[in-house]
Amino acid sequence: MPFARSIAVCLLCLCTASFADTLPQLATVPHATVTLPEGHWQQIGGEQAKVMGNKLVTPANATLITLSNGQRTLNVDVAHCNNDIGGVFKDCIDPTWERIFTQADTTQWQVISTPSARNHIIDIIFNGETDQRFGIAAGANSNPNTPNSWLDLSAFKNGHLNFDIRVVDFANNINGFEVSLNCGNRCQSTAIGVYPSHQGQWQRMSIPIATLVKAGLDISQVHTGFEIQPVSGEQKNVHIQLDNIAFEAAIPAPMDWVAL
Repeated sequence: MPFARSIAVCLLCLCTASFADTLPQLATVPHATVTLPEGHWQQIGGEQAKVMGNKLVTPANATLITLSNGQRTLNVDVAHCNNDIGGVFKDCIDPTWERIFTQADTTQWQVISTPSARNHIIDIIFNGETDQRFGIAAGANSNPNTPNSWLDLSAFKNGHLNFDIRVVDFANNINGFEVSLNCGNRCQSTAIGVYPSHQGQWQRMSIPIATLVKAGLDISQVHTGFEIQPVSGEQKNVHIQLDNIAFEAAIPAPMDWVAL
């Protein structure tokens, strides 16, 4: 199977023959926006990416992307990191999941590096009062066994959706956050409330998959593997960080969890 051990694109190392020593080290994940050195860059080689001025968005299958600003050539060498079975995000987005999305353009997110053992985390700022949803979704390329843009996660039906959250700033949020998953054929779980209690501290959250199924999720057709938002009306200026998002259950490994 092509995803016997899930591998995700995580780090970008910029290098050129002429000015490698002057370039900063950059970090990102698939579909993240990366700030390039100053200049108007255009892609001239490698897997198709998006270049918007000095911003670069890498596709999940990227290995080497070549850019040019008309005077210099920049090779973006994409290294890789491993996620465990069931992983959604740990340092990087597992390629089982195709993209990050936000419901509103005012929701800002980036993957940042930390000096701690966490390495890379997701940093999110919600800049509006409503519709500030952040999620990680599957797509047409996520499941090699079917043409559908969803995943059968039945192997995790007796497990949990776990993640770490750090509230950098509660702002005006007093009623917590809502986590939900959606699925094929227009089904979705009712939002499950989670309530981090301490600003500035990492806290572990765990939601039983059975609770999500009871709330309406079809575990055999999961399209959005993680979705979070502050309670509506209390979203503006809320700043959070996420790490170690994963489906976890007592299943044997190594296994191809796409085929479970």
